[in-house]
Amino acid sequence: MITVNNIYHTDCLEGLRSIDNNSVTTVHTSPPYNIGKDYSGYKDSLARKEYLSFVKDAICELHRVIKTGGNLFWQTGYTTFENGYIYPIDHLTFEIFLEAGFRLKDRIIWRYFGGMSFKNKFTNKHETILWWTKPGADTFFDVFPIREKSKELDPRNNLFGRNPGNVWEVDRVAFGSVAQTSHIAVFPEEISDRIVLSTTRLGEICMDPFSGSGTLCKVAKSRGRRFIGFEIAKAYYQESVKRLGFVADSEYKNVLSSLIKLKAFQSDKRNQDLGRIFDFMYHLLSTFDVECTNLFEAIEEYNAFLVKEDILSKRRKIEFWKKTDSFFENKKNDCNVIYILNKCFEDAFKLTSVYNGAMRLYQILHWYNSFRERKDQLYNDICSIVEEEPESYRRKGNTITLVNRHKRIKEDKRIRNQQDSPQTSLITDR
Repeated sequence: MITVNNIYHTDCLEGLRSIDNNSVTTVHTSPPYNIGKDYSGYKDSLARKEYLSFVKDAICELHRVIKTGGNLFWQTGYTTFENGYIYPIDHLTFEIFLEAGFRLKDRIIWRYFGGMSFKNKFTNKHETILWWTKPGADTFFDVFPIREKSKELDPRNNLFGRNPGNVWEVDRVAFGSVAQTSHIAVFPEEISDRIVLSTTRLGEICMDPFSGSGTLCKVAKSRGRRFIGFEIAKAYYQESVKRLGFVADSEYKNVLSSLIKLKAFQSDKRNQDLGRIFDFMYHLLSTFDVECTNLFEAIEEYNAFLVKEDILSKRRKIEFWKKTDSFFENKKNDCNVIYILNKCFEDAFKLTSVYNGAMRLYQILHWYNSFRERKDQLYNDICSIVEEEPESYRRKGNTITLVNRHKRIKEDKRIRNQQDSPQTSLITDR
């Protein structure tokens, strides 16, 4: 039985057939490219007719499970069938989507800075993400949480940043980095994060039927969405489940977890008493209002921020941009709790790197407002984080051990060398 908040080790078509009609809000997936790559022992190389037949079956199932007004972000490159010539997968599958009942809302270009080099053609520098929707209801879209820093301090611009547009410049996940797994094609969390934040509300279901390293599911969990993933390769499935164990199930808890790791376990301490962690967090955050007053010229302004109001005059807006940007860029503020919370957001959510100072301040104020509402639950929230992040923490009685500070998937040759029995379906490319 398929339940939410899990990644399943199964063929995607079998998994999709177990999901209810009209139940998923957003799918972000990258299908197999059919270019003969070895994914944990499986080479995705099929004849053109067989490949397109499989893709069609998957698209039809996705149309059934996605709710009306829902979204399918189809991230692709190209495939080859003969003579080394390329076939863009978004072109090959376009009519299949239309016949299934989807309609195209936008075409996004992911531009990255590395890329596979060739002797006889230009280096690959981008992938395409087609944003398909299922007609029948309005499609939810919220640009606010994905706004990015404007290149110029133009007072006509939104205080919190510009619409990122449909060309996303995000570097690829470097091999050996914290985010890297044994999967050969991990896509950046920032890509999934933009999609999840802009097209779903808290508690809605996100899905990736070709889950691979589990990026979409990890992001959805960390942002308080429900999720489902399917992955046919056992090694990738095991690593993706491990990645889920590095994050808690809400934005609030993930920032609090980063704060615990940064401050309660500083100086490479690995063991702390639960009560001492609680006391430390409580007293640290109790200084917030004073330091916030020092940052703002008028404390009343942050109440407007909590409802996303662009309230400043043109002159005042430029002054505010300069003041907030310089505050977060000045490392001398590293003892200020507002500055510290910004570091925690950067650790928990990579998308924070594109925010301007006003947006950073907004999300910190919003988080702190949640803390004030949950002060009486702080002890329980810390216990909940420890339980939800089994790859980060261990608990024995009242002793909490930090077992993995940096969310790194350590190479496990035993896991990587495990191979599945022969399968008849494709595996994920992501």
